[in-house]
Amino acid sequence: MSNLSFELVPGAGRVISSRERYFDSFPYSQEYYLEILLENANLYNIIKDGKNAGYFYLTDDGCLLEYYIKPDLINAVDTIFGDILKNFAVKTALCKTFDAPLLNCCVTYTTDFRGIGVLFRDYQEKPFLRSLPPPSVRKGVPADEARIIAVNEEVFDHPAEVMQYIQSGQIFLFELDYDLVGFGIFSPVYPGRIEHDIGILVTPQFRGMGYGQLIVNHLVHFCQKNGWKPSAGCAIENTASRRCLEKSGFTATHRLLEFYFPHQHSLNKKRKTT
Repeated sequence: MSNLSFELVPGAGRVISSRERYFDSFPYSQEYYLEILLENANLYNIIKDGKNAGYFYLTDDGCLLEYYIKPDLINAVDTIFGDILKNFAVKTALCKTFDAPLLNCCVTYTTDFRGIGVLFRDYQEKPFLRSLPPPSVRKGVPADEARIIAVNEEVFDHPAEVMQYIQSGQIFLFELDYDLVGFGIFSPVYPGRIEHDIGILVTPQFRGMGYGQLIVNHLVHFCQKNGWKPSAGCAIENTASRRCLEKSGFTATHRLLEFYFPHQHSLNKKRKTT
């Protein structure tokens, strides 16, 4: 496309004004997993005829995480995407299935993809039918750090994150006497918005009893009490987390897809319209 260029924005991070319009264009909230990845991605402004037309985020290893085109140029969204593929070594793209513009672009230029995540956005509380000894619930404190790290199973990617959640008051511990039943965490998906991502862990000795649903319900009620909208996501192969969220009242009508593109992309080799 003529009069089109791309401008790297050094040190932009993930908090930029254009993203509010991007979020508002969706029927569902952003995926928190993508927000984590965006922290270390590169932001490029899309310039058309000397004016800002949108932006995209691309990681150093060639994963496109987000793509936005302003509404007045939406008819050119796939053409501009093709120019991005020509000018950058885009190897993969992560796409929420409710992100129609990016989804349409991806399926235009490749048929190679797989589902990697289940996105839970709708919630309707279900009755808790099991009779369980009620655990005590409290916020985590610094003295809990080692205890949480000892039971962590991929909830936290790095041990340092545990103290960050403790210090920000974003982790609840659930205990029976002195035994740790599990923990629940919550995180704002994006600063200033009401959407909050929730996550849980139940320690092995308390699994299969219903405590996962109990922890999820507590987090949901906490979010609702504060005027926040809870959401969740899990890896597509994590059937235990998926069952727990579904039993708690979450439903997932959308997925996170990973698309694969040839390393050397040529528009001339793609399908042509007549």
